[in-house]
Amino acid sequence: MLSEITKGQLLAHQLGRLKDAGNMDYTQVSLAKRNNVAMALETARLERKRLRRGLYQPGATPQDQIESKKARRAVGPFHHLKCRNSRPRA
Repeated sequence: MLSEITKGQLLAHQLGRLKDAGNMDYTQVSLAKRNNVAMALETARLERKRLRRGLYQPGATPQDQIESKKARRAVGPFHHLKCRNSRPRA
C-alpha cells in the first residue's frame, strides 16, 4: 500500500514538472487521477475489511495488534463452548 501511495506522489510531482515545462497533456492528468482514485478505493476496501475482522484497532500499536491476534487464535476453538453453555433463551 505504501508503494502505491509513493507512486501516486511521484506521478503528481512529474506532472507538475511537465506543466512547468509546458509539455503536460490533459490525458496524463486524467490517467493520474484515475490511478489515484483506484488506489484510494482499494485502500479503503482493505481497511474496511480489516476493521470488520477486528484485525485493526485505531490507536493501537502494531505490537498490541499482534498480541490481540494471538489471543483471538488461542480463544477461538473454545468460543463455541462458552456460547452453548449460556442461559437458554425465553
